[in-house]
Amino acid sequence: MTADETPDATPQPEQDETRTESTEAQATDTPKTDGGQQAKKPRVHPREAVKRFAAAWPEAFSEDPKQVKPLAIGILQQILADRPAELDGLNSREIRTGMKFYTSRLSYHFAMKNAEHRVNLKGEPAEPVDDKARAHADEQIKAIHEARDAKRAEQQGEDESDEGKKPRKPRKAGNKPRKERRSEGKSAKPRGDKRRSQPRREKEAQPDPALQNLSLEEKLDRLAQRFGKDGAK
Repeated sequence: MTADETPDATPQPEQDETRTESTEAQATDTPKTDGGQQAKKPRVHPREAVKRFAAAWPEAFSEDPKQVKPLAIGILQQILADRPAELDGLNSREIRTGMKFYTSRLSYHFAMKNAEHRVNLKGEPAEPVDDKARAHADEQIKAIHEARDAKRAEQQGEDESDEGKKPRKPRKAGNKPRKERRSEGKSAKPRGDKRRSQPRREKEAQPDPALQNLSLEEKLDRLAQRFGKDGAK
């Protein structure tokens, strides 16, 4: 049930007088600043107003979603006309906002869809829930679920985009890029000369072509002459 579903939208004369007297009393009790201007009263959250409703009429209002019941048509006008002590400090606007908050919740629409009768302020059965009110409650349930799914998808998309934009970790001061380290490693290695790496013994092991055609005796003579010269030196 929304605020528009409450019948008798136009209050009775007695209700107007009661509301006027209450408004004047509130204006008189409102504290004033040093400059003579009235200090702004802090707004009451609709959840706090619902808490006051449940304290004043526990048979009709409930803060437990499982215990919520659809309210009788015209119950808002009854509350505005007969304000118990639990509603002290609440003006008409805050009462209306609290009622709209209460009747717009998902738990209230489920109660309207599944209940057979509405209840009055005493919790007694009132008029039955008609098909129009039941269909309206079903539409509101679907709308709330769709809004929640859209918000959840939007939040998930923002989280994924934030993960893709994460800055890279800064490189430590002592670390160098891989390319520089590879180039330094290559330059540090000594380049060996292939020609120098060949042992000299290979050249010394090769036979003298002048001795190949000599006989054994001539070879011995040459060796004796060679060693003789080496010894004379």
